[in-house]
Amino acid sequence: MSLTEAEAIADIIDKYIGSARTGSARRMREIWLDHARIVGTFDGQPVNRTADAFSERIGQSGGAPNVRGRAVSIGRSGPAATACIEIEDWDGVRSTDLFALFKADGRWRVAGKVFDAHARR
Repeated sequence: MSLTEAEAIADIIDKYIGSARTGSARRMREIWLDHARIVGTFDGQPVNRTADAFSERIGQSGGAPNVRGRAVSIGRSGPAATACIEIEDWDGVRSTDLFALFKADGRWRVAGKVFDAHARR
């Protein structure tokens, strides 16, 4: 994977974390493909949301100023990519997010996210 492509994927992750930090629904929505789904567990309960619903929820909950995140791994094959992200202190929650990304029209976007919110402070 070229450095340029890795940087472009890392930029999506930075926008995701930044949107969580500021509570910007608009900025969060920009990183997702239209049909993207967010599926996982939160407090042991299943979550299954559209990108619109997820982004709206971010805007409603406001920012999480202490959230931190980092990519543990990024992989790519042509226009498809994956990223594993460790998130800490998103309103006291620690989670692992697995992104599936797709590049269309020269732009990387998230096609889906599977996650596990596995710990609280």
